[in-house]
Amino acid sequence: MLLTLQFYRREISRRRFVLLSALTLACQALCGTEILFTGTLMGAVALFCAFCLVPRERRSIVALIPPLVAAYFVMAVVCSPFLWYALTGPSVQAGQGINYPADLLSFVIPTPMTWLGGRSFSSVSAAYLGNTSEQGTYLGLPLIAIAIAYWSESSKKPGTKVLVAVSLVAAV
Repeated sequence: MLLTLQFYRREISRRRFVLLSALTLACQALCGTEILFTGTLMGAVALFCAFCLVPRERRSIVALIPPLVAAYFVMAVVCSPFLWYALTGPSVQAGQGINYPADLLSFVIPTPMTWLGGRSFSSVSAAYLGNTSEQGTYLGLPLIAIAIAYWSESSKKPGTKVLVAVSLVAAV
């Protein structure tokens, strides 16, 4: 995301953007294909939201797509043995994440894993589905208050609209 913003603002060259993005994508792929998939999905959501919410910048947003495709191509070539194995290797059962949705309360009510106040709300958080690795949606009231304050202060800026839209999509 940061590299895309730097390229959009013309702070880095096209070549540097493609190479650094390909390196970042390769690192994501080698850390876990789900990390690469999630990053790709949210990047596409961010571009779509920017395209819809900032109409005067549509031409510039569309111009980001070819270098992004080039970065993915370079990453795919570099990581081709790994990607081939990920696609053809041992099968995994897909679709299990749907069994562990985030509870709306989990954004404001911590689990026992949270250092401050987590045990105080264990009677509520015990009802969350999944195990502790599936319950990572806790933001806390201070962070939510900061986000609301930022939004109320900067709500007229196009970047804030995109940030809020992408955050809501991520939360859903």
